This record gives sequence, C-alpha cells and structure tokens, in this order.
Amino acid sequence: MNRLVIICVFLRLALPAAAAERDPRIGDVDPVMPAEKLERALNGTFNFPSSPEVAWTADERGFAKERLYHVPAAGVHPRILFAPEDLPEIRRRLASSEAGIATLGALRAMLVKGIGTKGTWEEQCYSALAAGDLDAFKTAFKENTQDNVPAGTGVQFNVPGRMAASNWGWSNPLLASMEAKALLALLDNDAASGKAVATALATYASFVGPKVDAANALPRHEFHWSSTRDYVPKEIAYGYDWAWPWMTSGQRDTVRSLIARSTAGKYTLGMDLPPHWRRWNYIGATASYTICLFAIEGEPGDEPRGRERAFEIYRDYLSYGIDALGMGTEGIGYQTGGLGAISPVLVAFANRGKNLLTHPHWRRLVDSWLVQAMQPFGGNWQTSGDLGNFPPQLDLVGLQKYFYPDSAGVDFVFRNHPTVAKKEWGNLVSNTVSAPEVLWLFPALPAADDTREAAQKEAAARVGGGLSFHDPQRGSLYTRSGWGVDDLNLHVDCRLDTPYPSHDHADRGQFTLASHGRAWACDGSRDTESKFHNLVTIDGRGQAFFPTPGAWIEFQDTAQSTTAIIDAKYCWDWMWTHSCFLESKASLERRNQASCVESAGRTLARFPLEKWEVDPLPMVTAYYQGFADRAHGDPRMWNDESSWQLRAPWYPVRKAFRSVTLARGKHPYVLVVDDIRKDDAEHLYEWRMNAPPDVSAVSISGKDILLGDLTTARKPLNVSGAFQGTTNMEPARGDRLLLVRTLDIGLPELPTFQPIPMVAAVEFKKTDDSHQFANRSMGMGTQVVIGSRSVEPKFVIMLFPHRHGDEMPATSWNEDRTRLTIAWMDQTDIYAVSVTANGRRIFNRLEHPTP
Repeated sequence: MNRLVIICVFLRLALPAAAAERDPRIGDVDPVMPAEKLERALNGTFNFPSSPEVAWTADERGFAKERLYHVPAAGVHPRILFAPEDLPEIRRRLASSEAGIATLGALRAMLVKGIGTKGTWEEQCYSALAAGDLDAFKTAFKENTQDNVPAGTGVQFNVPGRMAASNWGWSNPLLASMEAKALLALLDNDAASGKAVATALATYASFVGPKVDAANALPRHEFHWSSTRDYVPKEIAYGYDWAWPWMTSGQRDTVRSLIARSTAGKYTLGMDLPPHWRRWNYIGATASYTICLFAIEGEPGDEPRGRERAFEIYRDYLSYGIDALGMGTEGIGYQTGGLGAISPVLVAFANRGKNLLTHPHWRRLVDSWLVQAMQPFGGNWQTSGDLGNFPPQLDLVGLQKYFYPDSAGVDFVFRNHPTVAKKEWGNLVSNTVSAPEVLWLFPALPAADDTREAAQKEAAARVGGGLSFHDPQRGSLYTRSGWGVDDLNLHVDCRLDTPYPSHDHADRGQFTLASHGRAWACDGSRDTESKFHNLVTIDGRGQAFFPTPGAWIEFQDTAQSTTAIIDAKYCWDWMWTHSCFLESKASLERRNQASCVESAGRTLARFPLEKWEVDPLPMVTAYYQGFADRAHGDPRMWNDESSWQLRAPWYPVRKAFRSVTLARGKHPYVLVVDDIRKDDAEHLYEWRMNAPPDVSAVSISGKDILLGDLTTARKPLNVSGAFQGTTNMEPARGDRLLLVRTLDIGLPELPTFQPIPMVAAVEFKKTDDSHQFANRSMGMGTQVVIGSRSVEPKFVIMLFPHRHGDEMPATSWNEDRTRLTIAWMDQTDIYAVSVTANGRRIFNRLEHPTP
C-alpha cells in the first residue's frame, strides 16, 4: 500500500461519518453544483448545525435616526437609498455642507472631463448610447475578448483607443459616469439630461442583455458571483433608480428586465455558508447583487428572498467578522473595504426598518479599534495582515460620522483620515472606495473642535481606564506610555483566531512601535513573508505561508509595564494552503476555478498531496465539524475555493517563544525577548526590525545601534581610508532618536562566524508565488538586522526612543544572568530572570523604589 493510499485511509477513519463519505478537501472533488444549492440558498434551508452564538443588542445611543430616509410604494423611484419626498432635504444638506458642495462640484467636473469632452472614449460611447445608436456604441466601445475574464475583472483597458479620461476608482468609468449623470439630473431636476441618460442606460441594456442571456445558459449560472455579477453592476441599478422619472415605459421595462435577468434564479456568495463563515471582505463585494434587488423591489422579476438572505449575510458579517471590542478579522484596509462596500445596503435596510447601523460591533469598529490602532501622531494606522496599514475606508467612517455626529471616537478617526484632514473632498468622487454613493449623498464634516482628548477618554474607559487594549479573541495588543503625540505606542500581534488561509501574513508575534511623533518599527501592506516583519528568521526562512494560528501564553498589564507572551512554534512547524491548490486542473475547471490552476500546480509540485493531513487543532475542528460536508451543500470559503483546512510540515522548530514588554516610567522603553531554537546545530538566526525609508543609522557601536531620521542634524561627510568612516548624522539636542541595544545574544563556536549588525535600505518585494502578487514590489524601506550564528540566539533587545541630550540607560547583568538592571539617574528597573522547563525566559520586573 503506497503512502497516498495510507493517508487517504487514515483520513476516512479519522473524519466524522458525514464528511468521510467523500473527501472534498484534498485532491479532486465532486462538487455540489449551484443548481443543487439554489432553492436552499434562497430559502435559507441548508439546515446547518447551530453556529457559535454571538449575542448582541442594538445600541441606539447617539444614532441620528431622523437622518434615515423613506421608502416609496412599489414601482416608484428613486427608492434604493431615498424616496422622491426626500429630495428637498438631500438638496438642502448637499448645498449647506462644504463636503457636499465640493463633492457635487467634483462630480460635475469629472463628467466634463470624461463624457463632456469631445473625443474621449467615454464621450464617444455615451454620445452613441444617448442617441440610441447601438452600432455606433459598439464601434466606440472597442470590446475586448478579455472583458469579464475571469469574472469580476470588468472592463480591460489594454485596447488601443480605450483609455478613459476620467477616473472613478474601482468602477467602470462609462457606467459610473452615467450613474453620476442620472443623480445630478435628479438633483438638478434637469429633464434634458435625465432623458439623455435614460436613453443611454436603455441602449446599454440592449448591448449587455445578450451577454446576460448567454451567461444564464451556462452551467453554474445560478451562482451570481461568477456569472452575471460584472455584466450588471450596481452602477446600472443606481442609474435605473435615478433616471427612472425620465424613462419611457419601454426603457423602464428594458433596464428593469436586464436587472431581473441578472439576479433572478440566483444566489450570491455567503448564502450557502453557515453564519460563522460569513466573516471576510468578499462578503462586502456581494453588495452589488443586493443593490440590484433593491432597484427592482416589488416589480416584475424581483426576488425578495434574495434580499432576506442578503440581510442575514450582512448581519452575520457584523456579528462574526467583528468582535465585541470592535476588532475585525482582517487588517484595516480589507476589513473597512468590505464593510464600506455594504454601507449603502445597510442604509437601504435601515430605511426599511431593519437597522444594522446600530449593531454594536459595527459601531465599536471605529470608535474603539480604529482609535486604538491609530498612530499617536494621527493620520496613520497599524494593524496586521494585508492592507493592515491602510487608512480606513471613508465609505464606512463617513457614514458613521453622518449617523453618529456627536461621537467623539468616530469624529477623531474621521478627522484624522488623510482625505478629511486635507479637506480633499473632490477625492470622494475618484477615491478607490467601493461605495462612493454614500459619500455623494450623506456629506459629513468633522466637529468644530478637536475631539482627541474626548475620544481617548472614551477608548480608555472601554478597557477599564487603562492604557492597554488587548483583544484575547483576535490575539492583538495596543499599549502605550500615554495618549500624547510623543508618547510611546506599542502594537503586538499574534493572530490566533483564523481557521483558514486568509489575508494574514507569516507574522505571529510581530510588533510595531511609534514614539516622539513618528513610526520607528512598522509593518507593510502585503509583505506576506516573515523576512519583512519584525520577527526572527532562521537561515533566511520564516514562519509558514499561508500562516497557521499562533498562541498567546499570557498578557500581563500593570501600571508600570505591559507584557505580551506568545508561542509561534506551530507557525514554524506547519503550513496551510487553500484546498483548491490541491486539486487537478480538470477538477478546478469543473468547479469554475481556473484561476487556481497555476497556484495548484506550483503547490503540488513542491508539497505533494501525500504531505497534507487534516489539521487537528480544536479551533479548526470546531469551525468545520458538521458544516463542511456534501449534505450541507459543500460550502467553501473565499470565491468557492476552500473547504476543511489541511496542514503540511514546514520548518519545524524546538521552540519559538517571544515576550514583548513596554516598561513605563520617566523613561519608557520596550524589551523584546526571543527564545527560539531550531535543533542542536548552529543556524543563522536574524532578528529583524523594519522601519520607514527615512530612518537610517546614526551609528553602530558594539551592542548599540542608534537610529535617526531626516530631521536629525547632519554635517559634511568625512570618509577616511577607502570607504570607512562615520555617517554624516550628528544629532543636535532635541533630535528624536531610537536606541536599539542588544542585551543578550547567542554566540557561534568561532567568533568569525558571527554576522555583523546591519541597517540597510531594502526593497519590500513579495517573492512568494504560491498565491498572488508574486514579484510585486511594495517599495523601499529600512531594515535593522541583528544576526546570531548559534545553536540558540538568546536575543534580548532593548528599544529606547528618546531625544538627543536625554540620559542614556546603563544596562548590566549579574554573573549568571539571572538579574538585569536598566538604570538612569532617576529610574532603576531590575528584572529577575528565570527559565521555564520548556526553555522560555521570564523577565519579572521587581517592585522597588527608584531614586
């Protein structure tokens, strides 16, 4: 019996009976086709076991319910976000708000730039559509065979003569232009423009209608996500809703029929998943389906079950995708991107009495998590994972500011957003937000007075009045020496809550640090590999990608210090991957997953199928047990990609502990202690810390690395010999600096083997090709590397932000290294050091009077 057969037999014996009837997680699969799922999806009758309960009660405190709008009788438009009777109030709000005036002005300017300028691609297309000339439109449109291939990619701008003159972010510029023109015609009560755009929309519907009909004849067409989603996006739905008053009955029927044919007999992503699986950004991307259904609400072809199920999806997205502390399952960019995309549908549902705008998780995301995650100097945020350092999406934060105008926390985040801080209201038109309509219609301005102090008091009160925000469900910590702009801010992340391959990085145990009005240690946007995180690598290798969960051993929080203690051993021992990367090409093509073929080929070539096994972690079992089986429709995460999680060996280690301590006092600092060991042989261990590109070395002397930035005083460079010398940085009193001091380090058998410390300019370039964005550069930065070629590196690194002229710490050990002293003239910290049975050092800061 070969090894693969043995593994498969083991899996069938180890799995529950329902899942063992077939093994959908590895190798080729027998999929449950969308036609088999359709009625159960629309009726909500998959009859999954109960998901873990998340109790919540609507929080209406401060909610400006008078700002909700009305819903007209069926067949009357506009209706998606407001009714005809609301137009006077909308006009008044837009005309009386600096943001509203600027946004409408930018909309008009964008239309002039595109469809209003003779000879542009948009103008040629729109003129033909408005004239009802379908043949002329096809000539101008220059259709590309790659349009909508794969589904969700939209219009490809790689055809000569097709480059758009206007930029509408993620939207098709032609459809976004028509949508905006319809809105302006409605607000201006401009019948001529309204009739023109009504004709244009109806003509476009005649163009795209046959494509929808052809898609509806293909297998799997019942799954809206990968069939008609891109042919009839939300821009057409809004255009129909806003141009409806000027449409003829024939034009209304044409466009309504198109929207109906693109949604009828279809379910969307998330409807075939159990509630606790509806927790990642793709859920937000289903908003276009729901907006289309709102556009034809109560009209022929409407599918009310689709709206009912969509409400449940978004309710679960808020309940499971955000926790009670307001922290999301993903980094800020993806989390707020997904939530921003559903902002308009949340308004539409709230208008209809189903108000998720008062869901406490949705509220706490901004006034709790985003307040804590903001850098102390404002305008920048730091979380882990893909797009973790992006500003929050304004279609989320702006909507919260509109409906919670008196919330200090919401205002603090809103006013610190770069677009708002610079009052670049015109960017709300072309920003890459996926739901700009809420910014067009619900203008918000920051409060007259700075809300920093009030927001920080609210945030501190929410965590018991302390300086630390620890989320044990997610595995994240934000702690600080104070709330001031110059105070030290430390972020430690070891995510332990993700039971599937996600937007997480190989970064369990990483930290970021800001102080004195700037970031010193930071984390990037798509740096999936450990070598670009503030971690230790071994022989150039890091934790596995896709990453497995880490573990928190302890969180200690007192007035004098805060410590995070984590265990990343599992993240070195095992790797994960999407289950679609373990299928053959034929199996993937049958499931309409051709985009996974290349990655699957690479993965299986490097890690053959027989290396993979069911991950036995209790959290993984609890997540999938009873849900991931054919009887319940074979649900799959992401784009119908991933089922029950498997694992394969990566680069096993004997231990991988990290302790990170923020010590408060007159001289706050951070200690980073790594107890990591591969085996009994010497290896190259490298302690890495990443910084922005303006950070560089002032000096490297023995155990001390001193970092400065572009504000550090300089002098003419004096190089002696061939190239040796010092830097040209000569700090002046008051210049902000960071001391990186090595307090302990393992040594090699021969000292010449010990690598030298480095502060170097690096390119943050994604070289992992197992998934996406291979060879994609994220730009330049600075990396501090402290190396140890040893059996065990024993890293203890002190990070001390200060200003030049401040007293530097004196650090010393006793003879057997069981006591560490860190002292200034007015502060002495003593740590008793012990070692646990599993080789983890404990640094216990002793209580004592300081001079």
